[in-house]
Amino acid sequence: MTILGSVVASPRCWSLCLVLTTASRLVSAEPDPHRFAIGINSPLSWAAGGAFALSGYVGITEHQAVRANVASYQANFTVAEIGSECPPTGTTFDAGVGWEFFPRRVFEGFNAELGVVRRSVPNRDQYCEYFDVYDTKTHTVTYAGRALVGWSWTIGKHFFIAVAAGASYGHEAGHETTERLFDSPPITAPVSRWRSSGETYLRFGAAI
Repeated sequence: MTILGSVVASPRCWSLCLVLTTASRLVSAEPDPHRFAIGINSPLSWAAGGAFALSGYVGITEHQAVRANVASYQANFTVAEIGSECPPTGTTFDAGVGWEFFPRRVFEGFNAELGVVRRSVPNRDQYCEYFDVYDTKTHTVTYAGRALVGWSWTIGKHFFIAVAAGASYGHEAGHETTERLFDSPPITAPVSRWRSSGETYLRFGAAI
């Protein structure tokens, strides 16, 4: 028997070939975990509510991703202000980053997110007219942690729709200027408080 024939007939050689073949199949079948995606909020919100949002995603494993988010929208409400006759006006700016976990796979199905957000309110104006007319202008920055749960639907190989809801909690600092009917001049006071806020998002995205 030739040397080549001996090598081919060797059980050790066949075992090595079987291991290499199985490994190559697993590698080829494993989806690429390094996926990038971008998502935007509903275009209807751009005109109706003046809300603009952009999310960027980086898939770091088959089940994990990092989401960076920036958003600009009308002044957020506290729980006590929902349905108020004097809702606040102004624009809020958000910038945040979070870690997402997908039990099924990235961008598919249920997901949970833990992250941080910086929320800037350059001019939140709340004008009320009761027995004592007053106007409150708020200028603050909030640093908070937030947690969300959501669902992502894939469309074809590259597109997805993602929704999520949750809450944030953090420290808000800045100042407020309050003007009352019988107070002159307006009173400016520092702001330093802990506050919670509801968090939601809707994103239409495409994975690269």
